Amino acid sequence: WGPCRNAYTKAVEVTAYMMAWALHSSNFVNTVNLAFLPLGVLAVAYLSRSIGASPAVSAMAGAAWILIPVNIVQARTTYVDSGYASCAAAFVAAVVYVVSHVGEQGEFFPWRSVLPLGATTGLAVGAKGTGALLVSIGFVVLSAAVLIGIARHGSGRRRKLIAIGGLFVLSGAVVAITVGGY
Repeated sequence: WGPCRNAYTKAVEVTAYMMAWALHSSNFVNTVNLAFLPLGVLAVAYLSRSIGASPAVSAMAGAAWILIPVNIVQARTTYVDSGYASCAAAFVAAVVYVVSHVGEQGEFFPWRSVLPLGATTGLAVGAKGTGALLVSIGFVVLSAAVLIGIARHGSGRRRKLIAIGGLFVLSGAVVAITVGGY
């Protein structure tokens, strides 16, 4: 690659840089993982609620995310594992949301979830190189859910168009798996 190129993902590090730039101080660089913890807390709370936990238990499960050893140990460092774990949990929660809402209200895909899904996809891929594999698997699951939803709820022409779109998403996932290791 050469001395001036580095393909390693840097979403957490860029967040630390933006904090230092915005605050005109590098005093808070070691707290960058704290910026990602709310994603993990909300993701775990949503996931526990989606499997039937009560709101109180879901809130406690989300709060327990903070107590995971990697989050405690790395919260005051610039290691990215804690930030990545929160981004990965948020991506999994977004995938679960989309899959659980496919076919609702006569739609094959819950379009209101595109922005959160895209944001969590970018964060999961960008936080650490292994995020590409997680996102690839997630998009295979999404493609399968959408194609199953089309088979159940779609009409003739619409079903064909959506199937083509689903195949594009699936082929994108295959490309991501292929080049995911950088």
